[in-house]
Amino acid sequence: MKSAVETKELIFNNLIHNFMKKLSKLQINSEKLMKNDELITFRGGDYGGGPCTCLCVNTKWYLILGYLVSATGNCYNDCRYAFGYTDISGSCVQ
Repeated sequence: MKSAVETKELIFNNLIHNFMKKLSKLQINSEKLMKNDELITFRGGDYGGGPCTCLCVNTKWYLILGYLVSATGNCYNDCRYAFGYTDISGSCVQ
């Protein structure tokens, strides 16, 4: 009869083996990858892209703090400056 430690090691090794088999089957579908311009839009627009209306959000409490007009399009920094909090983020809304 095997000891408890040996049994646990066998179970662990079996789990790792099954996990690695599943990873080897992982394939990336290139049709579902986001393009660079989509990533920039998702992030909130490119900085310095021109004026836009910014949505400012408290990222700690998930509260919408308000909107502001940004001349530079850098909503992240403009929202942090306007609301003076450390847990602030902003993104351009179209």
